[in-house]
Amino acid sequence: KGGWGGGMVINPFLKQAKGWGKQKKSLDPVKTVWIGNVPEGTDNKELKAHAETAGTSPVWAECYKGKGAGTAAIGFKSPQDAQTAVITLNGSSFKGVALAADSWAKSTK
Repeated sequence: KGGWGGGMVINPFLKQAKGWGKQKKSLDPVKTVWIGNVPEGTDNKELKAHAETAGTSPVWAECYKGKGAGTAAIGFKSPQDAQTAVITLNGSSFKGVALAADSWAKSTK
């Protein structure tokens, strides 16, 4: 008895150095589409699958929680794919709700 008991000590600084945890890629506004009116409980895979069935080719999707609940972002390979997705997904029916879609990049007025 006594000693360390075979347990492992983890240095919290090594976790960061090893790159553990979620690492976000930088968001490219011209390749990203903002999605609104996302039903509560929707996960990233469901939203990406909906975008695929609507005829677009998303690279990734992220549904936001907390203050951003009800919104999401979908990333595409090119700005042209993102523009097509805005047209295709805006008003599309998802879980009985019409989604709102718009470009992520803010337009200058």
